[in-house]
Amino acid sequence: ALALALWPAPRRLEDAADPGAAARMTDAAEVVGGDVVHLHEDTWRDRGDIVRARLLNRAGRARRVFGRKTVAKPVDAAVARAFLEEHHLWRATKAKYAYGLFLQEELVAVATYTKRKLVKRPDGARRTHELLRFCARRDARVVGGITKLLKAFLRDREVDDIVTNIDRDWGGGANWRSLGFETVEVMPPLPMALGRDGRRFLCGRDVGLPNGRPGLPEPLLAELANGGADARERLAAYDLFLVHDAGVERLLLSITPTNKTASQLWDSQRPPKNGFYGPTNNTGIANLLDAARKFSPADARDDDAASLRNAGPPSAAEVVASAPSACFPGATVEVRARPNGWRTLGIAMDDGRNIYHGIYDETDASKLVAEHLRTIATLALCVGARRYLHLGYGAGVLPGFLSRAVDDSTHVAVELDAAVAAVAPIAPRCDVVVGDAVDYVLRGDERFDG
Repeated sequence: ALALALWPAPRRLEDAADPGAAARMTDAAEVVGGDVVHLHEDTWRDRGDIVRARLLNRAGRARRVFGRKTVAKPVDAAVARAFLEEHHLWRATKAKYAYGLFLQEELVAVATYTKRKLVKRPDGARRTHELLRFCARRDARVVGGITKLLKAFLRDREVDDIVTNIDRDWGGGANWRSLGFETVEVMPPLPMALGRDGRRFLCGRDVGLPNGRPGLPEPLLAELANGGADARERLAAYDLFLVHDAGVERLLLSITPTNKTASQLWDSQRPPKNGFYGPTNNTGIANLLDAARKFSPADARDDDAASLRNAGPPSAAEVVASAPSACFPGATVEVRARPNGWRTLGIAMDDGRNIYHGIYDETDASKLVAEHLRTIATLALCVGARRYLHLGYGAGVLPGFLSRAVDDSTHVAVELDAAVAAVAPIAPRCDVVVGDAVDYVLRGDERFDG
């Protein structure tokens, strides 16, 4: 499922959203296999033609080009730059290598790469390139395009690893992970300053340089350097207000066989990546970056969200339990086993659709990874109840969490589909009643305080 989040441009200090708002929405969507596109007002005004085309593409209303019918070959840097300026939302960036996909004589997609870096890892130096940009024509969807461009690049060069960064404002990295990439880091939201003349950047290699990204005015930089506690107020005095993206996701594709996972390769490289934007010697900017880091998406290797992120798509997982649905003729309620111990519970419809129902960890079915369940659990704990009624069972995660968090609590879950009750893990001290939840409430057979 695709959702669109609209972010108006702040025009007063109090209009600015909190730094982690977009990142949290993207994290929550990924848990249920969806995507959120974050559309900022200034992006629409500046590159609305490309945004409109990309949204139509995501909705399936774009010309389809099949990669197998194209030819991949190197292209001149000027050709690649012109193509990216016209079709890529964030325009072109300096690159060492550029490859294009041609449908007869028409250039339909471009990928650009950095020069080779010898990255020190435990097993020795590995030849690493970064995939900087991949972009198809704004009016086309090139099926298998990036796969073909990667193969062309790897055919011409000896490569051990490919690294790339994706903009989480347009969703997480599920599509890249389906190609063999593994998420190795999720960066915090990036603070930027928005004014009447557009977006300004606080840090970065090319910020403030000729032909680079616009930075802050020099007088403002001097003020921020002298005292950073009131950085947002100092920005506002120049009619500049903070906006934050959903962060950047870094992914790694290991080409040369190794006994290390992508995450292990990334974590062990020397010198290590710092895991945040900067550094900067400007006190005020450092404070703004640090404030955004506090809202960083969870990406520790032992973190539940990071573990789920690299568990692969539910559709590719093995069915380990199933039962015919009692609500949808011809449908089946399935439990699918995914890597890292995750289990997805869903309804496989007879028309090919899959309806997400819940997800749980087989070793601890009470883990809360979905943002909406965490919110409900927080409210439930605030009530201080002991007897809980759950309208719908899901995958049993919420009753399982509350039964663990509140030692003497008891639970009743009313689930419409008997097949869900048959295949889902049963939470401790929870009775699952098969039936209509509204009818159950209206009968009033029992009293609950939560």
